[in-house]
Amino acid sequence: MQDALATGQPLSFFGILGLIALSGIVFNNAIVLIDQIDIKRAAKPLNDAIIEAARKRFRPILLTSLTTVLGLAPMAISGGTLWEPMATLMMGGLGTASILALFYVPALYRLLFRPAPAPQGKTALPTQI
Repeated sequence: MQDALATGQPLSFFGILGLIALSGIVFNNAIVLIDQIDIKRAAKPLNDAIIEAARKRFRPILLTSLTTVLGLAPMAISGGTLWEPMATLMMGGLGTASILALFYVPALYRLLFRPAPAPQGKTALPTQI
């Protein structure tokens, strides 16, 4: 098996299982943040909604990630050859992905869901009855 360069842990079955669990947690954080942006967007302009939603979800996302990382620490330190790769992968991935999600998801939302510019210089033609 191939060892990871940063940690020296092998990418075993349990490591891959941790990667699948990590992707679920990261997608859940992104979905919750997007949902919050949509809720705020109903009453505010796009940029204000994105900023306010990111501020509101910042603490819950970081706290849930931090508690998971700290909860996995004993398993990463002395979990044995089966559990150490999974815990190490999830700790590093969750710490990195949570920070990235708080910046990457709002920026991507802004790029993909920006309002269409109003046409300039065009006037509506009167319809004939």
